[in-house]
Amino acid sequence: MGREHSPSGPPDAHYATIWTTFRSPFSPSLLTGSYDRMTPMPATATQPFRFRLMAASFAAAALYHLTALTIPAFARVSYSPTYPVWRHLTFILVDGSAAYFMLRRLPWFIWAYLVLTIQVLQGHGLRLWQVWFGQHRIQWIDLITVLGTLLGLLFLYWDRPTSVTPATPSSSAPSIP
Repeated sequence: MGREHSPSGPPDAHYATIWTTFRSPFSPSLLTGSYDRMTPMPATATQPFRFRLMAASFAAAALYHLTALTIPAFARVSYSPTYPVWRHLTFILVDGSAAYFMLRRLPWFIWAYLVLTIQVLQGHGLRLWQVWFGQHRIQWIDLITVLGTLLGLLFLYWDRPTSVTPATPSSSAPSIP
């Protein structure tokens, strides 16, 4: 006649488990995350897609700089002859680290990423602005880099810890009325 209750809970509990497993891409929990935000996330495939995408983008940027460093013909097409080797090495390290920390998302990472965002705006953003107003054309690599970096900052902002639970006072401490 009616539904029977299972020993594990009410009949709808099974459907709730299925529902939380298969979420809509527009689910608020997909945007905000559903984990203890004060502990680092494990670098696994259970990461929200947006952070895996950002990590892959940074890994691709590191590979781009590595390619420019190791293949002179690629470097001549992609960079000016005065572009220093140390900048390629720096951005291989920075982009590789950003890829790793996008997956880990430690609480302090948003501040380091904010510094990177300022650097990207100063470099790629300024060049994008100058080319647009000077030559009336778009530098696509600069536009993609600026928008992608700003999007990453927005993702980290959405994912930041919103509060810290205060420690509970010990039972031996005197209470103050």
